[in-house]
Amino acid sequence: MLSPILWTTMATGLTPDRHGVLDFVESDDKGRAVPVTSRSRRVPAFWEILGNRGIPCGIVGWLATYPATRMNGFLVSDRFTIHPFQEGEGAATNDPAGKTWPPELGAALRAQVVDPASLTGADLAAAFGIDGVDASAPSATEAAGLHPLERSRERRELAVIEAVARTYTAVALRLVAERRPALLAVYYEAIDRLMHGFGAAMSP
Repeated sequence: MLSPILWTTMATGLTPDRHGVLDFVESDDKGRAVPVTSRSRRVPAFWEILGNRGIPCGIVGWLATYPATRMNGFLVSDRFTIHPFQEGEGAATNDPAGKTWPPELGAALRAQVVDPASLTGADLAAAFGIDGVDASAPSATEAAGLHPLERSRERRELAVIEAVARTYTAVALRLVAERRPALLAVYYEAIDRLMHGFGAAMSP
């Protein structure tokens, strides 16, 4: 049930013991636990298989694709914007290294990145179809007895989810128009993150 494992299985057609992605995190060269990277994947993904057969692909936001590797087409990795396990609350780091293939795409696409802090309560209410995501309005979690700090975390989580979705949508639409890949695959983490973060608020 771990998302990087599942999405790598879909990308490769192989089970985790064969493709090598086994968790949300891995150890870096200093022994620190860091989000899993494309270095753990031991076999080709479908975009590499197709690319080697002359079919250009576009991949946007797919889990465990950082650092982006050489391919026929383009790849915007899951570290291009805020990563699900990135510490801190700010926007994505400005260091473009490894975030895209070809590498120069990173700088060219910076204008597409949406900062979660730029989203208003109205933006979030429109995106998620619920009232109360603005800190000035009653919250759904308030009725459940959550402390105002929890409401703040809820709103921040929704802002990150929406900002990432908007970013990858804008990136995908721009690159499809400019580069016309034969195949495009975009990973949206919104449903996954929403269920992890708010599944407990659902009716039985």
